Amino acid sequence: YGLKVKDDFGDNTSLGNGETPQQWAISYHGTKLENVNSIINEGLRLDKCLNFTYGKGIYSSPLVDEAEQNAKMAQIDGIYYRFVFQTRYNPEQASLVNNGMYIVSP
Repeated sequence: YGLKVKDDFGDNTSLGNGETPQQWAISYHGTKLENVNSIINEGLRLDKCLNFTYGKGIYSSPLVDEAEQNAKMAQIDGIYYRFVFQTRYNPEQASLVNNGMYIVSP
């Protein structure tokens, strides 16, 4: 499933594949079921973050498998799911930590 974000943030300059400084890079954010609606409706919000192991910020990973490991398993109608959002981050404002395993965005 996907969420439409085109035209939601101005001129869409940040969308793309990250090949130019104006295009934000792709990362992945794993979460638990209880956070999904909030993220869809309000976006990723720093004031809702609880873990700051590598500094204060919103955490994501360039590796979808790592984000999946951070997502909590949820059972819905007998089927198990993990929730991972594909996100974008501004490389000029974010920090790579833990040997590039995680991205911390302000």
